[in-house]
Amino acid sequence: MPHRLAFATLLIGAVLVSAQERFGDFETHGDVGSPKLAGSASWNAEAQEYTLTAGGVNMWAKRDEFHYAWRRLAGDFILQARVEFVGQGTDPHRKAGLIVRSTLDDDSPYADAVTHGDGLTSLQYRRTKGAITEQVVSEAKGADFLQLERAELQQLDRLLQQRGHDHPLALSKGESGFHCHRRFSCPQTYSANFSPR
Repeated sequence: MPHRLAFATLLIGAVLVSAQERFGDFETHGDVGSPKLAGSASWNAEAQEYTLTAGGVNMWAKRDEFHYAWRRLAGDFILQARVEFVGQGTDPHRKAGLIVRSTLDDDSPYADAVTHGDGLTSLQYRRTKGAITEQVVSEAKGADFLQLERAELQQLDRLLQQRGHDHPLALSKGESGFHCHRRFSCPQTYSANFSPR
């Protein structure tokens, strides 16, 4: 019981801070995983643009280091964003995209739709806390429009059947870009849509 009370106190403190630091459509932003170089973020309300800068080892394998603008979501949702790298990066694995995490822990389960500095575009995910990151690579290279969708398994099964797919992994190319669907062994499933530049 004392552990629950301590967690509740920390959670209330975090909610109070995030309410004070609201960041556009997000609750706040911050580093995940204690990267050597602290990240930063800015919001241009007039242009409706977010700019995030970050340094960290990666978002991959069993733990992550990156800068993150976030808000809490529950239930089914569809997230969409246009993304662009600013400047010439030196790391081919730098990423820009949409990320859904269970917690802000560096080894949290997550799913993301990302484009990399070298043009790789993929749906990446970690099924359980501390597990190895898995990936479904898209045929789209250097996508600048990303969509990440979470739906209950039954809804995704219907969607896949409507599109002519009856297996847990599907990658298809449609009029609006590439569509990548992956069913996880959890109550929700995620799908990602990518449109090349």
